[in-house]
Amino acid sequence: MVRVIVWRSIILALCVVAVLFGGRYWATQTIKCAPDCIGANLRSRDLAHHDLHRAIFIEADLRGTDLRGSNLKGADLSGANLERANLRNADLTQAKLIGANLTRAHLVGATLSGADLRGSTLTQVDLTRVDLTEARLSGATLDKAILVEANLQEAHLEGIEFVAADLTGANLNRARLNGASLSSADLSGASLIQADLSGAWLNLSKLTGANLTDASLAGASMFGALSSAAIMLRCNLVGALLVGSRLHGVDLRAANLESARVNIEELEDDDLTADPILVQLNEIQTNELTQDANFNGVRYDKQTKWPDALKNSRSAPK
Repeated sequence: MVRVIVWRSIILALCVVAVLFGGRYWATQTIKCAPDCIGANLRSRDLAHHDLHRAIFIEADLRGTDLRGSNLKGADLSGANLERANLRNADLTQAKLIGANLTRAHLVGATLSGADLRGSTLTQVDLTRVDLTEARLSGATLDKAILVEANLQEAHLEGIEFVAADLTGANLNRARLNGASLSSADLSGASLIQADLSGAWLNLSKLTGANLTDASLAGASMFGALSSAAIMLRCNLVGALLVGSRLHGVDLRAANLESARVNIEELEDDDLTADPILVQLNEIQTNELTQDANFNGVRYDKQTKWPDALKNSRSAPK
């Protein structure tokens, strides 16, 4: 009886070893489908440091796949599932990731300059210091993503979802953010020189120390935004919603605030219901934020254009 138990234990141990080593062997094998891997199942494979430039991974399953340091220049990953994939230090220059799922993917150190990420999902992705110069991200979702000091210069970000994203110190110079959702996002210290934020949602966002020189915020919604010490030199704020905004010490020299809404009386019915972030506020929070825009200590000159509602108002700059 003892011998039977011993032999069974040995056989079980050998089976476990076989499974482990077999799985590792399978995971490390060179993919045979390259360069055409349309719809391929490559889940959890080890493809680190592979040369996969111009490879086709359309609709491929790459969940949890290790692609560290791989060359994916010009590769087509449209519609691919890259959830939790490891893309650290990978080169994705000019790669196509249209509609790809990159939720919680590891992208620190990756190069995505000129990449096409339109309609992709990058929720909770860490893109710290990643190069996204001239990348196309229109309609992409980056809610709660980390883009600290990321380079998004001249990137196409129209209609993008940046809700609660961390963009502190990011370079967004000349980026196209018209119609984007940046509510509750942290843009402290970010550079948005000549950026187009017309019609964007910046409700409850943080713009402390941000540089918005020559940027367009025409028609933008900035309810409850904190913009202390921001530089808005020659900034276009025509028709922007600034009720509840705190603009302490902001540089508004030569800025245009014509038709901007700054007083409580100018709030409209849908101002607090269109943005889901504002809908989530309770009554106490909403009441605390529903105040005239605060212009204490702002810097302005003769070229600064104020809205008619601000003239002789209690919230006029002092």
